[in-house]
Amino acid sequence: MFSQIKQYKALGFNKAQVERALNINYKTVQKYWDMDPCEYAKVTIESKSRHKKIDIYKDDILEWITDFRDMSAVYHFRGCMFCVYTGFKGDY
Repeated sequence: MFSQIKQYKALGFNKAQVERALNINYKTVQKYWDMDPCEYAKVTIESKSRHKKIDIYKDDILEWITDFRDMSAVYHFRGCMFCVYTGFKGDY
């Protein structure tokens, strides 16, 4: 996508035209519009090594799933979201 945006820019298209031509969000075009290839490589690497909020609860989630097999996934999901958004780290 980065290279396609750069190609359209080199051809003289404006951001709105690129958005329509590629059928992507305007903010995506804007993000890559003035970015150089080195900066793009850095952003790509950083996005792949990013940690998710829920990762720190992985062991707890697996334990809940194995300990409470008869409980529906909805209850597990609600418990996980409660912990992630409140920072709760104990038993609930």
